[in-house]
Amino acid sequence: MSHIKFYHITEAYVEYLRPCAPHLFYNRQEEGRRRRKYIGIVLHIHHMDYFAPLSSFKEKHAAMRESLDLIKVKNYAVINLNNMFPVPEGQYEYVDIAREEDDKYRDLLRAEYRYIKKMEDKIRRSASLLYRKKVEGKKCAVTERCIDFRKLEELCRRYRPGLSTEKTSQDGMSPASVREDNCPPVHGKRNNGCDQLCCPEGVPYAGRAHQPAQNESSRKDDHNVAAKGDDEGGEPLSYTL
Repeated sequence: MSHIKFYHITEAYVEYLRPCAPHLFYNRQEEGRRRRKYIGIVLHIHHMDYFAPLSSFKEKHAAMRESLDLIKVKNYAVINLNNMFPVPEGQYEYVDIAREEDDKYRDLLRAEYRYIKKMEDKIRRSASLLYRKKVEGKKCAVTERCIDFRKLEELCRRYRPGLSTEKTSQDGMSPASVREDNCPPVHGKRNNGCDQLCCPEGVPYAGRAHQPAQNESSRKDDHNVAAKGDDEGGEPLSYTL
């Protein structure tokens, strides 16, 4: 698998998933803000590529311990593996940092990339373990914070440009089963059929890639994986909103 890089995910695909993924972050937090960056590929399973959102480092993150689903990128950003999701070809776009016009932002992206590249093995091992815990039905705080990976894989397989989850009944999955019965609970309750969002923050190269509200006290240092170093240069990943 090639090195992890930064990507944008198309707005249409994120909105397609949102009714059944209330934890997904918005691609933009405010009008005019830069598009959210995602890192990938963090996991390749069932012929699908998973991408994880980056979020800007906030004051609350300084007091939080890293866990299986939360990885800090120094004090630049955090990687939210609990919100990683599968993305079909044509719906992700590689971020070329060298084309960033803002000098300070470009330097920041490069600094983030150098650090993330050193943690590449740790990120992928954590993503794989987290996925396994979730799909095997392990009950713990970290899996409760996760998106329903299996459900999003079903939606990923059915995705066609212009399709919404309301239309998936033509493929044998009724909108009701997608939107309510199989959507993950939010804060211990159904999210009104997934019509309302629970996350206040919000949540790739059109084709195959070439070569960022959780309860802080619930996070536990339940996974300690040593990252392997990699000091080679390369194309930087990007910064999240």
